Amino acid sequence: MAKRLKTTEQVADIIMTVRELLSDTNPDRNYHFRPPTAAKQVAGYTTRVGFIWTDETILRLLRLATSQINTANPKNIYSYKVETLPEDWSQAAALGAAAKCLTTEAARWIADEFGYSLNGVSLDLEKSAKYQGLGQQYSEEFKEWMVPLTATRPASRGVRQNHWLR
Repeated sequence: MAKRLKTTEQVADIIMTVRELLSDTNPDRNYHFRPPTAAKQVAGYTTRVGFIWTDETILRLLRLATSQINTANPKNIYSYKVETLPEDWSQAAALGAAAKCLTTEAARWIADEFGYSLNGVSLDLEKSAKYQGLGQQYSEEFKEWMVPLTATRPASRGVRQNHWLR
């Protein structure tokens, strides 16, 4: 049995939201090239096929996205951690973490890209551009969402006066 990351239920839910955004929820079902071998099972999945992103990686990138949200507006008085994020902030952090996951996967695939040509037949393996494209789209949505999310909202304080209530 694989060692599982110990988190709170809220953090596990945010990690699952990131996995949903990345379509990385069921490795055995979503594996398209060849069926996995049934030799061993680790945490309910075969050792041949696993998640693309580990829970630890997603959690690190969630912390980075949370820090970005916390510092997006210098007038913001809130500073959250992944474990204390309110619902709207957690959804935005999940989107930011998904964008970062895709960007890091693109960087990993850059090292494995190659092109080959022989007798007029060419083969180009380029996966990084697809990861970068989707990562960029998620990143744009994340940046747009941070503005209204971290906006300071006016609040009225003071004594209620009948003179102004007429």
